[in-house]
Amino acid sequence: MITRMYVAAVLMLAPLAVVAQSPFEYRVSVARAEGGPTMPRLRLSVDRESDTATTKFIRTTRLKGVVDLVTRADRNTEDSFIEGDFGYRMRLGKAPRLDIDNPAAIDTWANPMLGFYADARFEANQPLSEQLLSAQLRLVFTHVGWQGPVLLLPQIEVAFGATRTVTSDVRDAIGISSGTNTRLDVDAEWRVSFGRFATGVFDKLWFFANVRAFSTSGLESALESLGYSSGTWAAARLMYEVNILQARGVFVQFARGRLPTQPVSLGNWQIGLQK
Repeated sequence: MITRMYVAAVLMLAPLAVVAQSPFEYRVSVARAEGGPTMPRLRLSVDRESDTATTKFIRTTRLKGVVDLVTRADRNTEDSFIEGDFGYRMRLGKAPRLDIDNPAAIDTWANPMLGFYADARFEANQPLSEQLLSAQLRLVFTHVGWQGPVLLLPQIEVAFGATRTVTSDVRDAIGISSGTNTRLDVDAEWRVSFGRFATGVFDKLWFFANVRAFSTSGLESALESLGYSSGTWAAARLMYEVNILQARGVFVQFARGRLPTQPVSLGNWQIGLQK
C-alpha cells in the first residue's frame, strides 16, 4: 500500500513539475469521510492554457493536473488525473474591445465561447487500485463574464471517447481481464463571486460548485451489477477571501458521489485553506 501511494504521488506530481513556473492552486484541509475517519487532505492542481487568437477563433493547448491525497487512501472519495487537450474555441459574439478608460468593459455578456478539443487523460484513485486511460473528443462551453446573469451560467464540458482499463483490482478479483469501453462524460462548473452584486460582509465571499456525470458502455454484466456503468459526483464549496499564510482564503466543502475510478460512492466534508 505504501509503495502504491508513493508511485501515485510521483506519477501525479510529474505534470506539476513541468509547470512549476506557472500559477497553481492548492487546498489544505481537514476532511471527514462518511463513516470516518477525520484526516488531513492535500489537493494540488494546475490548469494551464496556451492560446493563439484570431478575430473569431482561439487555438488552445491545455494541460491540467490534479493530485489529491489523504492519509487513508481507501477513504479518498476524489481522483487524481493528468489531462492534455488541443483544439479551438470560437467566440459566439463579437470579439471584445479594450476600452483604456474602462478596462472592465470587456467583462460583458458578449464573451461566451464554444470549444472543440481532442484530449488524452490518465486518471486513478489514490491507492492506484483503479487506473484508466482515455482518448476523447471534448465539446466545451465557457465564458469570461463575471457580472450580471452570466454569473449563473456554468462552464460545461461534454466528452466522449474510448477508455482503457490500465489496472483494476475489482476486475482481477472477479476474473475479468482489462478491456476498452466507450464513455460519455458531462461536467459543469460554477464560480460565483458575491462581490459582483453584494457589499459588506459578502464582498469577499465565493461560491464554487461542480457536477460530473459519466456513463460507460460495453462493460461486462458483473461490473454493471456493481454500478461501474454510470455515476454522478457533485461538490459545493464556500470560500471567504482572507490572507492567512499566503493563502487566498478559508473554505468549507461538501462532496458526494462516484467517479469512474472509485469502487464505491462516498461523501465527505472539508474545511481548510485554499489558494
